[in-house]
Amino acid sequence: MKTRTRLRFLAMTCGCSALFIIEVLEPFVSKWMLLELQHVSMLVGYENLWVTRVRRKCEREVLARVSSRVYRESVVELEEKLASEYGRLLVLDPSAEEALSPRDFSEGRTVVVIGGIMGAHPPLGRTRSELTQKLRKPTPRNLGGLQLTIDGAAYVAREVCCGKELRDLELLRGLTMHTRLGTLQLPYAYPMRDGVPVVAPGEIDYILLELEDEESLMIRGRRADICSAFRRRAASHAPQ
Repeated sequence: MKTRTRLRFLAMTCGCSALFIIEVLEPFVSKWMLLELQHVSMLVGYENLWVTRVRRKCEREVLARVSSRVYRESVVELEEKLASEYGRLLVLDPSAEEALSPRDFSEGRTVVVIGGIMGAHPPLGRTRSELTQKLRKPTPRNLGGLQLTIDGAAYVAREVCCGKELRDLELLRGLTMHTRLGTLQLPYAYPMRDGVPVVAPGEIDYILLELEDEESLMIRGRRADICSAFRRRAASHAPQ
């Protein structure tokens, strides 16, 4: 709880008033994605986070705890509404020609759109094809041409919104974890804070302890999504 409060305080006092929108581009919200979305909420503040294109009701119920608005609709469908209430619509797109700059946040309250993708390596260009090319008036920006995690991208965008230049932010290319079974390499770029990679709380434990079991479920045709845990928790609290 102390971590959440501290990070939200930082988000509110740096002068950044941007609205962050995560567009879910996967068939369902996995626990891994939920961990990153929870971290985004800590970084930018609950009231500054929306999550869009959440197709399942149970997922919307879970995500309502970490974001102020959760929509079944895509941000593409909400673009007109956003244009009437906010300023520039920035899309963090690795394929964009221009890099994100503090100047991008100088006109009104800016919207930052991040693709909710549990990315392949190398990237498949899904942000461009599923967001940038579908929006009518996007302002695409890259984060140095690197592929970041969802929460890593939000952290970098928040720092730029607070006035920092991309060149002044340290990024770690690839994260190596050592386990009893060998070495695990995550190919994404991670922003560094005080010499430590910015990683969602609980994410490392999840990758090391739970990911393999969830992947085996998917191989057997079962979804390892947040609704399963949500239903189990609800059942355990149901009156007998």
